[in-house]
Amino acid sequence: MTRYISTTRSAILGALASAAVLALSAAPAGATLVCPPGKTTPPYCTNVPPTAITGNATAITKTSATLNGVSGPGVAGGDITRYYFQYGTTKRYGSRTPTGTVGLCPPGASNPTYCPSVPKTKTVFARIFGLLPGQTYHFRIVSTNPDGISYGSDHTFKAHGIIPIKFVIAPARVRGGRFFTVVVAVSVRAHVSISLLFHSGVVRSFNEGFRTGTFLQTIKAPLKKGLYTVRVKATAEGVTETVDRPITVF
Repeated sequence: MTRYISTTRSAILGALASAAVLALSAAPAGATLVCPPGKTTPPYCTNVPPTAITGNATAITKTSATLNGVSGPGVAGGDITRYYFQYGTTKRYGSRTPTGTVGLCPPGASNPTYCPSVPKTKTVFARIFGLLPGQTYHFRIVSTNPDGISYGSDHTFKAHGIIPIKFVIAPARVRGGRFFTVVVAVSVRAHVSISLLFHSGVVRSFNEGFRTGTFLQTIKAPLKKGLYTVRVKATAEGVTETVDRPITVF
């Protein structure tokens, strides 16, 4: 069923400028038309395609992210609009989120007359999982309703990476009061700290500052015998990695 929304000349011009409204010689079945007062036919009316505006990705982790955008009929009280996000490692995407809806109808009703008022646009989002750490992803929003289908612009984001940490303890068994050495290697510039723990409590702690490459830290073993833990923590670009290694003090 074609829907008609009466408006003034200035409002039509504003819609043309802001929503890229297309003038049609005939409207598709179920389309929403913006018409001047007293007019109901396509030569004087314009078909309103759905709105699809891609936003920025947020809440990015190593394996997940939230995709944001704006969807809707582009006209207050327009057609119920469905949306989803396409995403992938190239502009060919390959994956999509479940479909969401702007505007709802009671069960069994589909005629807009019996459905609640549909907003012109609505901010929407979808959470995606299973990403590859450090990988750049493309995504866009897609909106569809009886007036057609609209594609948002292509945006990108980079999943947080993993900070490779390698370290060894020499020797792995040390007499109390003697020194042992921790040799650490980080492949990216990161803020590094080294801690010696006993039953989760910190016995020694060393703030190494920002490091890259290989470096070492000499630590004096406590006099108390037991199984201790050496922990190396590295933080870069909002990502923190922690690696533990045991050391025995006898």
